[in-house]
Amino acid sequence: MKPPKIRQFRIEDPVLHAEFEDGSLRDFNLRTLDFYDLLKREGRIAQATLDPGGYGISWDDEHDVSENRVWNALTPASTSTSSVQRSPQVERGEGA
Repeated sequence: MKPPKIRQFRIEDPVLHAEFEDGSLRDFNLRTLDFYDLLKREGRIAQATLDPGGYGISWDDEHDVSENRVWNALTPASTSTSSVQRSPQVERGEGA
């Protein structure tokens, strides 16, 4: 089964909190990304954007994470969507 698309996300470094179109939540550890240290060093963690259609989250053309990788994160988040919708450090959704 293909994972649902990402509806919105927020970042509380080093955790990316994602809400999917089916309402499920996942917490993804950004430190697992090969380019995390680069983004951190350049101060670009907060510059992530949601890819069109919810297919992933990108920092630029070379640095991104797919919806599949976030979906398969080992840490399902709480069942409350409020954890994604509260005022976070960085929050992005469709149309952002």
